[in-house]
Formats: sequence, structure tokens, C-alpha cells
Amino acid sequence: MNKVFWSQVFVLLDAQLKVRYRKTIGGFVWVLMNPLIQFGSQAVIFSLVLKLDIENYPQFLMFGMLPWLYSFQTLEMNTGVFVQQSLFLKSYSTDPRVFIVATTFENALNSAATFLVMFLAFQVFSSISWHQLWLYPVSMIPLIAGIASLSQILAILQTFLRDTRYMVSFALSVGYFLTPIFYPPDRLPDWLQSGLWANPFWIWIRPFRSNLNGLELGSFALDWVASMALSAGLTLIAVLYWARVKNEVRLRA
Repeated sequence: MNKVFWSQVFVLLDAQLKVRYRKTIGGFVWVLMNPLIQFGSQAVIFSLVLKLDIENYPQFLMFGMLPWLYSFQTLEMNTGVFVQQSLFLKSYSTDPRVFIVATTFENALNSAATFLVMFLAFQVFSSISWHQLWLYPVSMIPLIAGIASLSQILAILQTFLRDTRYMVSFALSVGYFLTPIFYPPDRLPDWLQSGLWANPFWIWIRPFRSNLNGLELGSFALDWVASMALSAGLTLIAVLYWARVKNEVRLRA
């Protein structure tokens, strides 16, 4: 990935942002509405209706739901991108990974904007520690790297096996309930708790929640390193896999 690659990424990112909001009334507001509505409805249902006894539940939910929504939306959008852009890729010598990186960054910007709106809302109507304002983007670093790498692996698989996209959608639907997003991990049966470290989404979510009830940099550092190690491993796999099949991907896409 050289300067040309990154210049293409930012050109595509700029184009995607402009096209998405062109000829819309609400513009960027629509991007914020979906996670805000999901957050509001789930916070009411789980805290007031089902009465989950969890301290500071709205923030607990926010720091699980936002990284999950980012992961879900990015993987859904990226898995089929090589096939969807096959005509373009066969006509031009653009690196196909440009599309994955641009979409990954675009969704990261949307997630950051949503977090900022929710953070300000908590400041006005409730309370939230100011350290979360810098911990959130730091926690996003391994998540962005990991999701980009996983997206690349899945996009390659989609060119060889066209059912990959459907399997990913199914796995993410099941994963939402098996990942402690709207409930704490101790609510899971013992046999499922022991397997949580095999769930990459749980590893990525942990840094977001490690300082929920106070600033504990030691705990945060351990969770962040584990999250980064997972992403580094996926990045290595993605790089090696791409080097092996990149020519075939262009032909099969």
C-alpha cells in the first residue's frame, strides 16, 4: 500500500460521502438516526421493561452497541464489494482493497459522529466521564484495523464462494445474541462464558467498556493490547491471503 493507494482511498472516501448525502433532506442526520433509535429503544426495553440490574446501563449499552453496529455494517457492506465492483476492477488497474478501506473509514467517521452526539447528550441529561472522549477513538484503532482485515478476507472468499455473503449475514445475526452487547458476560451459561475469548467481537468490545465505571488505565491497556493482537493476526492473514490470490480475484470477481 503506497501513496497512490492512499490517495485513491481518500478520493473514493470523499466521493462516497458526497454521493450518500446528495439530494437528501436530512443528509447526515439519517446516518445518526439509525443507531440513536436502536440505542433508545433497547435502553428502554432492557432497563425499564426487562429491568436488567446493571449499573449505568445506558452507557454500558452504548459502549457495546456502537462498536457492534460499526462492525456489522462494515462487514455487510464490504463482503460483496469485489463482486459488486467487478466491472470497474476489470477495466482499471485500481487496487480492489481501496473500496474496503474507504468504506471502513467512512463507517468509522459515522460511528465517531454518533458517539459524539451521544456523549454530548449524556453530558446534558445525565453524566459521563470526560476520559471516554479520548478512550473511544483509541479503542477504535484495533477495531478499524481488525474489521478492515476481516472484510478483505471475506471479500476474497465471496469471489470464490458466492454464498459467503449470506453466511456472514447469518453469523452476524446469531453473533449479536452470543456477544455480550446488551447484557453482561456473567449472564451467559458457564460453557458459553469459557468460549467468549473465541469471539472476536467480544475482544474488540472490551476496551470500550474497561473504563466504564472509572479510569483504570491498567485494565484498559490489557484489553487494548489483546484487541490489537487479534487485529494484527487478522491483518497478517489478510496480507498473506491477498498476496496468494490477488490475480485470481480480478478474474473471478
